[in-house]
Parts: sequence; C-alpha cells; structure tokens
Amino acid sequence: MKNLVLLVLLLFSIVMWQGWAMSRPELIPADRYITGTVGGGAHHLTGYQKFFEYYKKLGLFPLAKDPQGRFVMELDDTFRMGDRAKIHLLKLSDLLTGSKNETPPIYTPANRFFFVLALCTFFAGFWLAGARFFAVASTLFLGSSSFQLYETYVNNNVFSYPISHLLVQLGIHAVFLFQRPTRLHWKWLLLAVAGGVVAGSIRQIRADALTAYLLIPGMYLFVARFGWSRRFLMSAASIGAFLITSGSWSSYFEHKFQESKSYVEANKGFVYTGPRASYHLFWHPLYCGLGDFDKTHGYQWHDLLAYEYALKILRKRPEYRNLWPSFSLDVPKNEPKGYFMDETFGSDGVYRMKLENVPDYEPIIKEKVLTDIAQEPFWYVSILLQRIENSLKNTAGIQLRIPFINLNWDRPFIGVLFILSLVLSVAFRNSTRLWILIISGSVLAPAILITTVTRIQFYFVGHIFAFVFLLSAAVIATSTWVRLNGIPRFNKLIKRKARA
Repeated sequence: MKNLVLLVLLLFSIVMWQGWAMSRPELIPADRYITGTVGGGAHHLTGYQKFFEYYKKLGLFPLAKDPQGRFVMELDDTFRMGDRAKIHLLKLSDLLTGSKNETPPIYTPANRFFFVLALCTFFAGFWLAGARFFAVASTLFLGSSSFQLYETYVNNNVFSYPISHLLVQLGIHAVFLFQRPTRLHWKWLLLAVAGGVVAGSIRQIRADALTAYLLIPGMYLFVARFGWSRRFLMSAASIGAFLITSGSWSSYFEHKFQESKSYVEANKGFVYTGPRASYHLFWHPLYCGLGDFDKTHGYQWHDLLAYEYALKILRKRPEYRNLWPSFSLDVPKNEPKGYFMDETFGSDGVYRMKLENVPDYEPIIKEKVLTDIAQEPFWYVSILLQRIENSLKNTAGIQLRIPFINLNWDRPFIGVLFILSLVLSVAFRNSTRLWILIISGSVLAPAILITTVTRIQFYFVGHIFAFVFLLSAAVIATSTWVRLNGIPRFNKLIKRKARA
C-alpha cells in the first residue's frame, strides 16, 4: 500500500513539474525544432478548425462552408491527404480548454495531455518493473528535452507524437522486458493488444510516429521464454489489434464521410468526388528527401521539383497530355501560383487537383528512385551513411530542467553514447537494456530512410537512455568501490586520529 501511495505521489509530481515547464516557455530553447514547420499539421490547421465548427455543431466531418457560404467537403487538401484523427485532437483541446471558448481550438492542449500521459505511463511502467533509478532518471531527462518541450508546449503542430508514442510503448512493455516471462499469461496478451491499439490509433495522427511500434511484435519473440508457438501467438495478437484498430478508424472516417455527403447533397452543396488517402504519401517525400546529401542526380527538398519531373513523364501519355497547362517552374525564382492544378474533380470546378492525386504520380516517382538506387547503389548507401552520421552528430542533446536547475549538455556526436551503450549491452548480454535501446532507435527510421534536412532526427532519444544506463553503471561502480574500499579506509583513518 505504501508503494502504491508513493507511486501516486510521484506521478502527481510529474504532472506538476510539467505544468511548471509549460508555464515557463522562455526556458525552452527555440533552436531545437523540426524545420519547415508548415508540414506535419500546421498547414492543415485552418482547414481542420473550419471542419471542427460543424463537427461540434452537427457531428459531421468533413463539412464546412466556403467563402461564398456553400457547403463543401474539402478545404484545399486538408481531408484528402489523410491523418484525419487531427479532428479529434481539436476535440480534445476544446474539452481541455473549455467548450465555451469562442476561439478555434489548436493542437497544443491535446499535445500537452498526451505527452504528460506518456511520461506518467513510462515512469509507472518502469517503477513497477523494479527499475526505479532508470524510471526516475529517464523521466527527468525526457521531460526536460528541449525538442520535445518545444514541440509539445510551444509549437502548434503534431511533431511531439513520435516521442510520446515511444514512451507509451516502453511504459506498457516495461514489466514484460524485465520479467522475461516463462509462461504465457492473459495479462501478457492484454499487453500485446494494448500496444497494437495504441499504435493503430497514433498512426491516424502522424504516420511516422508508428515507427516506435514496428519492432514490438519482434521483441515478443526474443524476450519471452515460453514456447515459440505462444510467442508467435503474442505477436499475432498485437499485429491483429493494430490492423483491426487501423481498419476501424478507416471505417469510422468512411462512415463520417458518407454522413457528410448525404447532408451536403440534401443542402445543395458540393460533394467531394476525388481520391482520399488514409495516410501521407511515401515515395514523394522519399524522392524529395534524397536532396539532403545528393550532389549528382538533381534531387532537392522541394515538392515542385518532384512535380516538374513527374509532369515531363505524364505529358508523354495521351491521357495526361494537357495536364496542368499553366505550370511553369524555375525554382526558386518563379514558382507557380500554388500547389494545385487548374483541373478539378467533377464538373462544378470547386475541388482543384494536386499532382499527388493523379493515380500515376507515385508510381513515376517510385520508379525514378528505385532506378537510380539500382544503377548506383553506392551513391544511395553513401546518403544513408551521411544521414546516420548527421543523426548521431546533431541530436537534441541532454537537458535537465527542474525548478532552480537548468542544465544543458549539447555537444556534437553526443549520439555516439547510443552506439557505446549498444556495444556494452551486447558485451554484457543485457538483453533488457539492448531492447530498450533498439526500440528507441527505431524512431530514427524516418530520418535515415526519408531525410535529415527537416531535422526529424530530433525524434531520437536513444542517447538519453544510453546516458542513463552509463550513469547507472557509474553509480553502481562508485557505491561498490566505497562499500569495499572507501569506508574501511575512512574508519582506519578515524581510529589513527583517535589514538594520536
């Protein structure tokens, strides 16, 4: 009972501590953030705010009015580009800030809620697993991260979710990692299902936040010590929960779309008939991302350059010969009027097309990338190596921010601590620490596979865990030395002085 009371008090302290951090944005450095901050969710915020007005009134989504007062189902490319659970972030923010608030809701209140919940889940999981030093130290450093604090409490976007999701997954699985069970109990199956449900839901907000989950099903196979058939059952339960949750969200949003469609038709509005992606495109950012270190193939981190390349191919095909006739590009001197074509979906001329909406666009971009990689694999490997180097060299550092203490250790290649800790974990066969590091390292996948030009390597917190592991080893070594050597020598010195 005393341990439970202590845990509750500590969790309450975390909440109060983060409230203190939130109330002092001047202590949060503004030099650790994702560049190009119109991405992620900010450039769709206005659209979602307009959608939320009618979602709150009528429960319909997507539904809004255009400047002419006509009912529409799309605003720019807000709905069609996926990641639609952002509407529920606004709903949560509206609840947290008070439903009587007249100003449109924003993402940050929901971001704060999820990050504090993630910190508490992480702390409680490792505290209950018996790793109390790790729980306290990691929570202090993670809750002080300048990048995460900025993206959670300052920046009105959704870049905080990869780290928040990682903390939830680690917190859920902490007891499993430390106990390494020999029998398959129902609680372990429940844990696997919970991990899948969380991942399937977080995917609807920001797809790259999913990377924190990708290695979890494999972890069950190597950490558990019961029979292989039961290990596969546990992995299957988690993957099944993830797929069912993802499918349920898709069905939910399709149902909401059909509801809005019926309402718009009944009120003589404009029904959206174009394509609708569930998640962000993959090959388009992969194409643009090669521009971070490419010097020979002409890649750049610029959407319009990708459009220009694809248009040259598309216009050679009869069905696309007249596509986007007004498009002209001389980056950065003469960009087109916008990212939308003159062509529209349907005959009403309301919903303008984007080149990503053309069915053959992604296959063309994919073919270009794969062809260049196949022809010059060492060119691509060199880009991957440079991204890894950049990720280890330019991390968000290690900070400690509590009342009256503001410490910052931000040195080049501080990420090398992660490699060192990995090697030591393998050398000493500490599989628990190894898996914590591997899972935390998985959030680097977008930076390595897509690009580091936007600094998404700041998602990486593996160096923080590595620092805590090394700090823990130093504390244990020091206390052992003092116990074996320091105290007896101190006692002898006291006795000599007493005799004198």
